Amino acid sequence: VDHRSDLFSLGIVFYEMLTGQKPFRGEHQAAMTYAIVNEEPIPVENYLPEAPDKLGQFLGKALSKDPQKRFGSALDLRKNLENLKKNIKIPASIKSTADEETNSVHSPQRNEENSNSTTVSFTFPNMNLGKIVYGRRGLLVGTTIFIVLLILTALWYVKDSPSPIESSMNITDRSVAVLPFSRQGEGEKSSIITSGLHNDLLTRLSNVGDLQVTSLASVEKYRKGRLSPPAIAESLGVRWIIDGRVQEAGGQVQVYAQLIDPETDVNKWADSYRRELTAEKLFAIQSEIAKEITRALQAELSEGEQKRLDGTPTRNLDAYELYVKGRKRLAEINYSDIEPAVEALHLFQQAVEEDSSFAFGWSGLADATMYYNPSYWPDTAQTPEISQVEAARQALKLNPELAEAHTSMGIFHLKNGNGPQAVRRLKKAIELKPSYWEAHHRIGVFYLNTGRHEQAIEHLNLAVELNPQHARARHGLYDAYLAAGMAEKSLEEARRQQQLGLEEISAIAGEVRALKNLDRYEQAAQITRRQIKQLGSYTGWGGWFNAYMVSILAAQGDTVSARKYLDELRTAEVFPAMLGQAYAALGEIESAFNAYEQLSKEEWRRFGPSIEFRYGIMYDLTPLKSDPRYEKLIQRANKAWNLNPDGSLPEESESK
Repeated sequence: VDHRSDLFSLGIVFYEMLTGQKPFRGEHQAAMTYAIVNEEPIPVENYLPEAPDKLGQFLGKALSKDPQKRFGSALDLRKNLENLKKNIKIPASIKSTADEETNSVHSPQRNEENSNSTTVSFTFPNMNLGKIVYGRRGLLVGTTIFIVLLILTALWYVKDSPSPIESSMNITDRSVAVLPFSRQGEGEKSSIITSGLHNDLLTRLSNVGDLQVTSLASVEKYRKGRLSPPAIAESLGVRWIIDGRVQEAGGQVQVYAQLIDPETDVNKWADSYRRELTAEKLFAIQSEIAKEITRALQAELSEGEQKRLDGTPTRNLDAYELYVKGRKRLAEINYSDIEPAVEALHLFQQAVEEDSSFAFGWSGLADATMYYNPSYWPDTAQTPEISQVEAARQALKLNPELAEAHTSMGIFHLKNGNGPQAVRRLKKAIELKPSYWEAHHRIGVFYLNTGRHEQAIEHLNLAVELNPQHARARHGLYDAYLAAGMAEKSLEEARRQQQLGLEEISAIAGEVRALKNLDRYEQAAQITRRQIKQLGSYTGWGGWFNAYMVSILAAQGDTVSARKYLDELRTAEVFPAMLGQAYAALGEIESAFNAYEQLSKEEWRRFGPSIEFRYGIMYDLTPLKSDPRYEKLIQRANKAWNLNPDGSLPEESESK
């Protein structure tokens, strides 16, 4: 692929502008791609019988299958156009009528009123030339004017287009979204194969450090394909789109994939693969596609990345199908509905029963068991037969370079307060799979909880870019912005989460915190009162919104009203951190310390009290920080994460 490919594309544009038809036939995109690669273009005379022979020769050269027979450069193409213009005689008269309302190229139409003449109608796109109508002999004039337009286009192309070398060196943004593949075929098995191929390609590309690959959860909503690639790219904030189709029949599978440039809505690369329907063949296809895409985007591959692109997760297709179903269900989980985790757990368990050497299956099992808690796990649901850490260790034993398994181990350490071990595992996961949003999310939240808001913003911002549909990553990001004193950006993120309909209650709380920090008290109070009325209790978010009301009213100087909300919190015996925030907002420092001192080690690891006490998001932190007890409580919070008293990470080897 070089500059002659661009000139070939330009030739197609010229052909369509002149005839209103495509030079190659194809009922669908795969057929069209085949025709472009394997068939000769339809002669221009088929659509324009009066066209000069030299025009047909020009287009034939521009659309030649052999690159060596095409024009050697845009300058060469322009010279040929100028020569073509000189060889066409211009008749004496032209009849022209303005028509500014249309912007498309129309096919030739026969004038039924006069069978002895042919009227050819062109509307040149975006050139404000109007509609030019020619008689039979006037076709040469139309061709002449058209050639002038082509020369102008070629002049622009030569002047403003970068050289082939410049174009090939210009890919710096390698953010990409792999859209869900469409399928040609019915039945659940066909659907699972299609989902599996999509999942595997996304996973492989996520292992490449030079690429930034949007998560599975974020691209799932585009499965029905109602938006154009440019619209999807804008929505996801990516530079490139990968799309594909899968057809399975008679023990064979055919996969068509394309890399789309949304700015031009044309393919940068496309290919079709037909193989026997086996696990080995399916993964071989994905490996080939992944390599072609990384090559097209000029991504550099390390030896380890090359190895991961070549990998075969399992030779058992049934195990892989169960794994794909499990991942799909796990991606649907939210923190108010545990049912997807229950179903995913069962599917992953079946997958490892089918193939006990399937490392991805064990990693999925570890991720599903992460949500297991006897206090809210359904009584009728299967109790995990293996713990999260045991499943993760088994996955790592089978594949020490599996990023998902390292992340599962990192989450296990976070749950148990071992910050240093968690950071080590999560950093390893990011090293192995730079586009793994979950690892960025988890380490970002840890950094925010432990006073490292700049590092938190870096990772949480990337997590949101990779998975725009994940509420908790956004939650961490807008609080990290508040911790850094960036209240406007915090407000923007909180409102964006509400627009996306992601765990709306947490986003509303984020909006209130941002408004309070922007001194927009009336707006904050109005939203908070509405939430208190709707929630009607002091547990969970209800208690936090009451504490917010204390902070807002105290900041406005209405301490009488603020104390009424405080009294309600005290009567309800809410979480001590809520009381601590309320007391601090009212300047009752002694009571605030008494409340915070009640927090257990596990409670100091919770998101709310940790960031509130470290950053003073809803109250002025200065009076607390001037008291020696503040530093002692910070050291207690650090100890809850197994950190040094000053919050630094101790250097120690990971325990087995």
